[in-house]
Amino acid sequence: MFYLFVSLVVFAIADFYRRRQRDEARRLEQERDPRVEGGPQFAGAQCSHCEESILMQDDGMACRTCSITIHRACSKAHRLAAHDKAAGYRRDGRAGLR
Repeated sequence: MFYLFVSLVVFAIADFYRRRQRDEARRLEQERDPRVEGGPQFAGAQCSHCEESILMQDDGMACRTCSITIHRACSKAHRLAAHDKAAGYRRDGRAGLR
């Protein structure tokens, strides 16, 4: 009877660790999966600078100054048009004093 009890306890502990490892592996897999990311969704949004639709997630971004959605290609033109004097951007589009 004692051996049966010990066997059941050992089996329960092994099962517990197997489930824990499986759950940890699933959690790590979800962290790496770009579809599960909790970041902002840019695909399908409208660019506030050129007013065209953003087709791919990687093509869009949020402006660091005003947080509006823009194309990455429009980011320099947006900074120069909307934040030229207020944010201290230089004429070449880089941040800093003129």
